[in-house]
Amino acid sequence: MGSGKVARSARRIVALAACAVVPFAFATVASALEPPAPGNLIVNWGFDADTSGWGSFGGTLTRTPNGSTCSSTNSGAATATLQTGDLYTISDSQGGAQPTVRSTLAGQTFIAYATVSAASASAVGKPGRIILRERVGTTGTIIKETAAPFTMPPPNQRVDVIVSATAVKSGSTLGVRIEQSAAERGDAFTVDDVALRIASRIFGAETPGTIWTPVASDGSRVSVYSAPGPGLAHDTMSRYLDRLRVYLDGRGAATGSQKLRAVAYQGYGWSPFMSLAGVSREVTITSGTSGRWVDFAFDRPVFLGGWDGATYQFGLLSGPARNVVRYASTSSPKALWWGPDSYADGPLDSLEKPDLSSPPATWSTDDKQMSIQGIAVPIGLATTESCW
Repeated sequence: MGSGKVARSARRIVALAACAVVPFAFATVASALEPPAPGNLIVNWGFDADTSGWGSFGGTLTRTPNGSTCSSTNSGAATATLQTGDLYTISDSQGGAQPTVRSTLAGQTFIAYATVSAASASAVGKPGRIILRERVGTTGTIIKETAAPFTMPPPNQRVDVIVSATAVKSGSTLGVRIEQSAAERGDAFTVDDVALRIASRIFGAETPGTIWTPVASDGSRVSVYSAPGPGLAHDTMSRYLDRLRVYLDGRGAATGSQKLRAVAYQGYGWSPFMSLAGVSREVTITSGTSGRWVDFAFDRPVFLGGWDGATYQFGLLSGPARNVVRYASTSSPKALWWGPDSYADGPLDSLEKPDLSSPPATWSTDDKQMSIQGIAVPIGLATTESCW
């Protein structure tokens, strides 16, 4: 298998909270073979020799070249072509193939992603979805289906599609399916570099800190991490971040409830600016809640590039109520940035590092490292010769 086959660029400093379209011509050429990131549960992820382990509902599969300049050898891909109906797929559970995960554990989080391109002019602009399907056995009752929509990209472009799901039951199967709907005769699409990985903690201490701080209204507070962090720790692995866990309770002075979202910012070591990478779904904490790790999931996993010098800020944006929630932290010099930020308007698009010699009027630092964990999967090593 051509292990140099990759689909994502570490130079794309973007959050893949939505599917990103990338022209083939702009991909970085890898000068040497690179090992795939660890933990891919899919065996035939690159279609370098054939399409074994895959099938199609409503279509046929053929192995075709993908044309990617990121491919060092055997630039294979799988092309699905419509045969019948108005929906067709590539799936690890069709044509005699078996779901990739034969037995789940309840609570496990899986992230699947792939590169997709239109293989015919008639498929361009058509709706597609990448799906994780948990079911009983190979063809039994569907327990849960999680899908992320996308649109088939223009000619000679590709889209990175991604979805995450948490298993409901133990002992289920879990399979990957990529489909196009509103199909007509002649439609075809191409898939490559498919991955399915189990998410795990990649930064943050297992045990929370013991310094408790009430959460004020309409503000952000974020702590500095590297990739994966904390501090200067760095392993050059790019990742998809599924969610943040923050250790919170509801034992502030106030009663009632307080709304929160988690935020992720990204930057580069020499730059004083951090740009918004992702904002989570809303979580509400009520007064009296005991201390626990609280999950803040993103609608779609956020891209964390592992390029040298990458830094990240993770934290919380709070709603108009105040002092219901407290967050836990440990002592660490200047590890916290905090300041006003409107919850109704959404988080600030960028943060500027507070300069202690001439501090801004609205943002400050504090000697606290928030107790935050990141749950993610690896994508690949980010180097100057890498497409990750």
